[in-house]
Amino acid sequence: MESARPTPAAPNRSKLSQTLKRAILSKKPTKNSSASTGFCLPIIADGKKARCFFESHRKHLERETAEAVEESRARAFVARLFAAVSSIKAAYAELQTAQLPYDAAAVKTADQAVVDELKLLSELKRRFLKDQIGSSPPHIFTGFDSPSFSNEGDNRFPAGETRPRRAFFEDFRRLRSVGAAEYLDRNPDSAFGEYLRCKYLKLVHPKMEFSFWGNLSRRKTVGSGGFPAGEFFAAFAEVCRRVWLLHRLAFSFEEEVRVFRVGKGSRFSDVYMDGVTDGGGRVAFTVVPGFEFGRTVVQSQVYLFPR
Repeated sequence: MESARPTPAAPNRSKLSQTLKRAILSKKPTKNSSASTGFCLPIIADGKKARCFFESHRKHLERETAEAVEESRARAFVARLFAAVSSIKAAYAELQTAQLPYDAAAVKTADQAVVDELKLLSELKRRFLKDQIGSSPPHIFTGFDSPSFSNEGDNRFPAGETRPRRAFFEDFRRLRSVGAAEYLDRNPDSAFGEYLRCKYLKLVHPKMEFSFWGNLSRRKTVGSGGFPAGEFFAAFAEVCRRVWLLHRLAFSFEEEVRVFRVGKGSRFSDVYMDGVTDGGGRVAFTVVPGFEFGRTVVQSQVYLFPR
C-alpha cells in the first residue's frame, strides 16, 4: 500500500510576494494622512547622515530656526555684557587714579561713574530676564551673515551655495565699478537684482507707495521681475547696492562675519559704538549697524539722546 505523501509547504517566494502585494495594494489614504506624507532624499552634506523630510518634520525645522535666533540673541547679550564689564573696569581705574594724589572732586566723579556702570549691568540683567534685548538687525541687513544673503522663510532669495572667497570678491569688483541702474540693465536676473526686488517688496509698504504716487504700479513692476524708473527706486537701489557690496566684501575674507545693532536706551560704549552726535550717554537709535570680522569690531554708528 502506498503511503500518503504530505503536501509540500508553500515556498518562501510565494509568501514574500503575498506580503508585497498586500503592502502595495493598501487602503487609500484618508483626509488626515496628508499631514504625514513626505519624501526621502539622500542629502549628505558636511559629513552628516542622510535625512528624510516629512511634512511633520516642519516643526523640527522651526525649532532649529528658533534655536539659531536664540543663539544670535545670546551672542548679542554676551557682547553687551563684555562692553559693560569693560566700562566698569575703566571707571574703577579712574577711581584708583584719583586716589593718588588724592583729588576729592575726581574721586566723587569716578565713584559715581562706577555706580552708574553697575546700575547699567543690573539693568542689562533685568532686560535679559525679560527677553527685551533688541538683537535683530534692520530688515535690509537680515541674512547678512549668510553667504547667499538669504532671508529665512523667503523662497524668493537665491538658494545658498558654497562659493570660494575669490568669487565674492569678483562680485564686489564688478558691482563697485558701475551704478545700480547700469548693473541691473546688464544683469536683470542676477543675485543682486533678486535681493533688490525682495527688499523693496518687504520694506516699502503698499500703503506708503500708494500715498506717494496714488497707485501700486511700481510694486507690480517689481513683483513681475522688473525694475521701475524714477528717483525713489533709483535711490533705494543705490542703498541696496552699497549694502550688497559690503556683504560681498565681508565674505571675501576668511574670518566669520556678524552684524549687530544697538537697541534704544542702551548705554553708550566706545568699544562697539560711534556716536554721530554729541548727545548724552544713551542711544536713541542705530544709524548704521556694527560688524564683527573674527576678532575685529567695526563700530555701530548711533544717534544719542540729547543731554
